[in-house]
Amino acid sequence: MIVTQANMELTDHKRAPIINPSVQTHLYGFDYLRVFFMSMVVLGHSEVFLQFGASCGKNINFWDYAWFEVQSTAVPAFVLISSMLFVMKPPDKRRILDRLAKLGYLYVFWVSAWVIYSKEKPDLNALSVLEFLLRGGGWHFYTFSVLIVLTPVSWIAYNLPGRAKWLGLIASVAIVYITFVWVRTGFKWVYHPYYWLPTCFIIMPFVAAILTPKLSIFLTSRKRCILWAVILLFAGIIAAFHEWSFAAPVSMNLDGRQWLPKAARLSIQFTAIAMVCLSFIRKKPPGIIIAFLAKNSLGVYCIHGFFLRYFSLISVKLVGGPSPLSSCICAATLVVFSAFTTEFLRKLFRERLV
Repeated sequence: MIVTQANMELTDHKRAPIINPSVQTHLYGFDYLRVFFMSMVVLGHSEVFLQFGASCGKNINFWDYAWFEVQSTAVPAFVLISSMLFVMKPPDKRRILDRLAKLGYLYVFWVSAWVIYSKEKPDLNALSVLEFLLRGGGWHFYTFSVLIVLTPVSWIAYNLPGRAKWLGLIASVAIVYITFVWVRTGFKWVYHPYYWLPTCFIIMPFVAAILTPKLSIFLTSRKRCILWAVILLFAGIIAAFHEWSFAAPVSMNLDGRQWLPKAARLSIQFTAIAMVCLSFIRKKPPGIIIAFLAKNSLGVYCIHGFFLRYFSLISVKLVGGPSPLSSCICAATLVVFSAFTTEFLRKLFRERLV
């Protein structure tokens, strides 16, 4: 998704291959995850969960849980997938610089385009400018800045010895929880968004450093994939019960049903890891539709925000007002339109027509 992965290099002259080429040379499950989580992003931005939740009443309901515990796993999962692909081949100085350069080009191009389009700008003070940069010029492209910040963390995590990796993971879990405690104090997230904080996702580089060298084991053991997924989902459920005990009260009449912080929560981290573990079960290439959407998932992520307002207005007019149906129409058309637009732009650049 965020970092393209067409053909993975699986071996290194100095170290053993991470994946046995005779077992599998492509993680097909990642294609399905890209499509699923890309769809979750577009559904969320199209307010599908918000509209369904509001249609069920003022109190917290199923759609609110789906919004915070399923849709919210998208960015953590993308960060984990990207981190795993980065350490698939042992990272060295050249690969780190190449990755930072690619992410930098993505960040500069798309954030510049977004700032020009949205005309957003920060207040003229250091903290406001720093937040503006970390949020990717507003709200849409913060994932790029997260990946840039966490790239050195991935390199550090990969090069730690075995036990130190686990200590790093424990420390990163503590950092995420501390971030949650800080954000929840005084309901900070209600008055100011903090989903863009890199500390919300710092677990994933350490998970990637621990999980990636064991891929051959997971790819040959369906039971192991399911076992770890169940354990992680159970941990996510326990964390979710704890987090929801600090939810904002219904009496606050929140705009946008902001019951919990969007990102700084362990429940969505554990759930995202569980879904990645389950994806290893998939051994066959996806069909043409999933393959097409997976190939263009980065483009859908980048492009859909520019057309979101227009597709939303059109959908609302079609059904006679904001509703769950208008949001679903908006999301579906955005995915299709953005995917084909991505393919079209790729063709233009490939043929040097622009």
